[in-house]
Parts: sequence; C-alpha cells; structure tokens
Amino acid sequence: MKTILRVRNVVKEWNGIPLFENISLEVTEGERLTLFGRNGAGKTTLLRILLGDEAPTSGQVEHDLPLEERGWLKQQDTVNLSRTALEAAQQASPQHWHLKQALGQLEADLADAGKDAEHHLERYGELRDEYERLQGFAWESEVEKALTRMGMPAETWSIAYGDLSGGQKTRVRLAGLMVSQPKLLVLDEPTNYFDIETREIVEDSLRSYDGALVLVSHDRELVRSVANRLLDMKPGGGYEIYQGTADEKQEDERSRQREPEDQEQREERLRLQLRLTELMGMTGIMDGNDEHLSEIRRIRARLDRLDFSSIHKNEV
Repeated sequence: MKTILRVRNVVKEWNGIPLFENISLEVTEGERLTLFGRNGAGKTTLLRILLGDEAPTSGQVEHDLPLEERGWLKQQDTVNLSRTALEAAQQASPQHWHLKQALGQLEADLADAGKDAEHHLERYGELRDEYERLQGFAWESEVEKALTRMGMPAETWSIAYGDLSGGQKTRVRLAGLMVSQPKLLVLDEPTNYFDIETREIVEDSLRSYDGALVLVSHDRELVRSVANRLLDMKPGGGYEIYQGTADEKQEDERSRQREPEDQEQREERLRLQLRLTELMGMTGIMDGNDEHLSEIRRIRARLDRLDFSSIHKNEV
C-alpha cells in the first residue's frame, strides 16, 4: 500500500517539558489508526501537528496528499456560524462549493447586468458546464441524503450553524466529510453527544469509507469497530504502536499478564502430580492409611481447581 503520511522523530514540549517525544510512524492508504491514552497525553496536539495546524518542537511530518484531499473533523470547528446547516455540510467539498457559490453570484448579477448581460451569460454557461461535469446536482442530493442519515432532517437544513447544538454541528460536519470522501480523514472525538443510533450510523459510514483514517476517540465500540492499528500515548511522553485491533491488543495484554501466573501453575501441577504418583506407589496405601488418603484427596482437589482455572482463562 502507498504511504501517504510520514512522521519522523516528532517531539512536542511545553515550557521545556515533553508532552510526547520521538514519535515515528507511517500511515498508508486504507489504514485505520487510532490514537489513545489518558487525557492530557497530547492526542489532539499530535493530530494538529499531523495536519500542519501546529508545529512540532522538533521532527518532521511529510504528506503525499494535497491539502484538498485531507479532511479533518476537529473538536473546535471553524465553520462560519451564519451559514445554514446545509451550507456548512456543502463546504466540506470545496470544489463543488465554490462553483455553486459562483453560479449563485452570477445569477444575482444577471438581474442587474444591463449591457454586460451577454458576458455574464457566457460566463454562467461555462461554470454551469463545469458544475455538471463534476456532477454538481448529484452532489447536492448526496449531501442532503448524508444529512438525513446523520439525523438532520430537511427542516433543520435552513437553521443557522451557530444555532445548532454541539451534537448537531458534529453531524453536519461529518455528513459533509462523508460525501467529500477525502483520501485521509482525521476525526477528533466524532461521536461526542451522539445517541446509540447515530453512533451506529457513524460506525457503518467509517467501515465503508475507503480512505485512510486517523482517529481519536474514547468510544470503545467505535475504536473496536474501525481501527486496525493503535498508537498508545504513554504518560511521560513515550508511546507504543500496536498492529491490530483493540480486541487483539486487549487479548495480548491479558496473555502477557497471565504468563507468570501460568508458569507458576504449571510448576505447581508438576509438583502435585509427582507427589500423587509417589503416594499411589507407597506400600500399604490400600490398607486404609488415613493420612495418605487425605493427602491424595487434597492433591486431586487442587489439581481439579487448577484445571478449571486454566479452562476458564482460555474462555475469557
């Protein structure tokens, strides 16, 4: 797969104190990378550095994608608050949006064009041809469908973006991004304020998304559903990259935690089995030696518990 983002020894410090240091990674086409860690570990700061909104203290970030092929759903957005909900979603597709705005302006100008009407008509025809070539009217329909899927029905489209709730704003911006289909999609807590139904819609949309995804989220179900690579940002500025899903990482951690205990249990089982063999071979054991019989019962009971514990762990 083609690499679209390279991070080389990135360090970020605040007042000389490392927030994170020496992070190196590559993101390839179609990859689903999730950043996670405690609050204050620098996840959002790293996202800002990855997309060029903030400079690292040292290190390099290299993109193989132009700016227009990267999409970012920020926690703090910069959408014009006076735009309608529909316009805010449309703005996520800059080429279509700017053409649509230009056509609207020319339509308004034609009403007062006078002698310049012919020039305006010619220019309008050129832009309309370009808009149709880009399937602009189909795009408008897709934006409307995406808003509806995200729980923003038609009666909400004319509401000023600034008057929407936090959850509605996220729905609007995410709907626009899903239509624009950038080759790199960066999401910062995309399911905040969402109900279960909308979370499931977001999960379905991200699973069907073909581009590369970099995600920060405390939503475990979302991470479990979409991520195939994890960057764990540790306290003190360190990090660990895990190639696999959240479930696979959790199972590996459980296995590592079980290893010392499993070794101790194997050694205990071996000692008990050797002692049981020794007792069974003793002369006089069948003549009713109560002390030996009691020890045999205790050993067998302990072996049963060890076997039950081993089976239970394997099922977890």
